[in-house]
Parts: sequence; C-alpha cells; structure tokens
Amino acid sequence: MMRIIKLSCVSSAILLSCFANAQNVSATLHFAQQIHSTDGDVHVELELTNHENKPVNLLKWATAEEGISGDLFTVKRDGKEVSYLGALYKRRAPNEKDYIEILPGESISYKVELSALYDFSAPGQYEISYNAESVHLYRNTDLQIATSKSIPRKVNELKSNTAVTWLDGEVQVFENDQLHTNSVFAATSYASCSNSQKSTINSAWSSAKTMSANATSYLTGRSTSQLESSARYTTWFGDPTVRVGFLWLTKAHERVEENFTATTDAIKNKPLSFDCSCTSSGTYAYVYPSQPYKIYFCGAFWGAPRTGTDSQAGTIIHEVSHFNAVAGTDDHAYGHSGAKQLASSDVKKAIENADSYEYFAENTPYQN
Repeated sequence: MMRIIKLSCVSSAILLSCFANAQNVSATLHFAQQIHSTDGDVHVELELTNHENKPVNLLKWATAEEGISGDLFTVKRDGKEVSYLGALYKRRAPNEKDYIEILPGESISYKVELSALYDFSAPGQYEISYNAESVHLYRNTDLQIATSKSIPRKVNELKSNTAVTWLDGEVQVFENDQLHTNSVFAATSYASCSNSQKSTINSAWSSAKTMSANATSYLTGRSTSQLESSARYTTWFGDPTVRVGFLWLTKAHERVEENFTATTDAIKNKPLSFDCSCTSSGTYAYVYPSQPYKIYFCGAFWGAPRTGTDSQAGTIIHEVSHFNAVAGTDDHAYGHSGAKQLASSDVKKAIENADSYEYFAENTPYQN
C-alpha cells in the first residue's frame, strides 16, 4: 500500500466520476493499466478527497492507511460478485487515535493490491468499487453523537465510482485454496499458543458453547410477538418483524435464529483451530471468512474476562459467526453503544453485525 497526499481544487470531471456523501467526502478509483493477467497482481488507486471547508476525521479501518483490514470493496467478475478472501476483526470501539484527519481540499491516495484480498483467479471483465460502511465512519458524527442516547446513529457510507479492468490468462488454482476448502476436516489444533493460553482458550470455548446454545434456545422458544416485547432482543437486533432476504419473505428474527443455530452448531461440532501469534493490543481476534474454522487471537483477548461484556467466550461467538460457512456476519458497528444504535437505526445491518450476536449471547447487563 502506498499513500500520497495532495492539496488541490477538485475539477468537475472528477466530481462526476465519484460519489460524495453527507460529509462531502468523495472516493475515486482508477487503474493505472486496464488489462491485467491472472498470474499477476492487480493494483488500484483509491483517492479520498475532502470537499468541506473544515477538516474531516475518517476511520482508519475504512481506508488503506494501515493496510486493508476489512471487506471495503465490491468486486464483480462478468457481473457476478466474487468472494472476499481477507480477514474480519473484532476490535474495541474506536477512539480518536483510530481516525485520520483530511484537511479542507486535501486528497489522500492509496495504492491497493486487490488479488490478495479478492478472488481474481479467473479471466474476465472485473468491476471494482469502494464501499465503506460503518456507524463509526466519521469521528465528528460518531464520537460526539455517541454521548447523546436520544440521537440514534446510522450507518454512514462512502462509495466510489466503478472502475473496470480485464484479466487475461488461465484460471489459477492455488494449493492454499484447496487447503482452505478442506479445512473443515482438519483436527482441532493450536499454533503459537503456550500451555496457559491453550487452557484459557479451552475454558472460553466451553463457555462459548453454553452461551451460544442458551441464546439459540431463547430465540427458538419465543414467538414473534414475544420477541417484539423482549428488551434483550430489541436492544441488539431491533424490530423482529422487519422483512429481509430474498423477496422479503423472511422476518428479521428468523434470520437471527438461523444464524445463531449455525453458529452454535459450528462452536459445538466443528473442529475449530486457534492461532495465538497476533499481539495487537487493540484487537481481540480475527478470522478469514472464507477459511473455516481458524481463529487468530490477539492481545486484547487475553485481558478480557471469560464471560461478560466483550468476553473471551463472546469473542469466539463473534468470530465463528463471521465464517461464510456459518452466518457470514460483518462488522458494521463495534461496542455496546454502536451495536445498540445500529439496532435502532438499521435492522438489516444489525442482523448482519457480529458484535450484535456476541452481546445478545453475553447478555450483560442481564435482560429477559
């Protein structure tokens, strides 16, 4: 990743080719070359421009400031969306250090290599767009508003134009892809974990099985009308009657129940594997959604309580729900405050949010 900063007046041509949001920040994508090869890297340039007359603070995790650490792009091959191959993280709620400042009229450019993050293994026409979504996206509309419980936060979005490139060559099949596909058959294993860490993981895993099973039982044992009056449900997922899914045939609570059932099954019955090599103090854990069922534990995990809010057991539930083979959740909001605001402002995002499942299962403080 390469970062370039420039101050300039933005021409109308660029304004027509990108999208500005409520914060008047635009995102533009372009390729230095229009044709790539399936056996080569795919680089795209992402430019973020502040059109405000005041500085804007943008969440680092939604940019390439420290590398790409989430599903920030939509990539389509011949009109069909391809898989995201990168990692998804459980983090603490962001603070002021997790934002970058973009000055008035300033543009920040990043050179991003995409083939390590998305499936570019086959030839064809590729359409790529940048699509950052988070209730934490802007500091000036997030951390300040968070102090007012009467103002629900919504999911902010920053989208780019669609850039097009072509890939020539043969379909690429990599050994690691085969290993990832067959990883469900691997035995439970530990990598870079000390004996005490293994013991901690096993205790947390046992608690996660119980917590997730209890959450599933809570959902299956209640009707739609009972969930409508359930403080526990509505706090984390909002209105259970909202229609979601194909042709809007599914009620939100039915999708939540399906996801919890799948998560509980994976935690109890699938051969999870654990890696303790990550040391990042601001991160609990991360996974690669396309690579079940391996969890990478980080620095914040070891200092967390076994149960309770942002617990070790809850972290396992959070991470397992991310796997595409399980529930395919995302990270639209972090922390109690962010997840609660998401439930009140965007049910469809709430039922996709991993922290929402974790907090429902942890149920602290207790709600019936």
